[in-house]
Amino acid sequence: VPGMMKKHWQAGEPLSAELRRVRDRYAGALAQVEQALHLVRPAGEPFARYHAQRLRFAMGYLDAVAATREAGIAAAAGRQGAAIAGVTGALACLTEAVQAYASVAADNSDRGAIASINEYCIRFLRATRDRLAA
Repeated sequence: VPGMMKKHWQAGEPLSAELRRVRDRYAGALAQVEQALHLVRPAGEPFARYHAQRLRFAMGYLDAVAATREAGIAAAAGRQGAAIAGVTGALACLTEAVQAYASVAADNSDRGAIASINEYCIRFLRATRDRLAA
């Protein structure tokens, strides 16, 4: 979706408490799935691993959104160094998240989601970082 990361850059406020709680719940779910990975039969391992990596992606995406929002706030306040650091951190979170998702991409729906994140989030963050650093 065009603008899916830009809207967070322009939000002017940190990540909501509700979304922070969602991220925490994803972390709890990931812990449960990781426990299941040690108990599952070999035939069920791909299913559990897929969901573990999808949870890692979701957590990383929310971390990137939070960092992008903080960076946007810093940029609006004229704190260039903090804005660059925030965007750089968001890019690192999102890159790692996409790599986790890509490692288990099972179909064209997954591949399309990854392509959209690359197009509308990672490219935006790179361009923003480069513009701030210029």
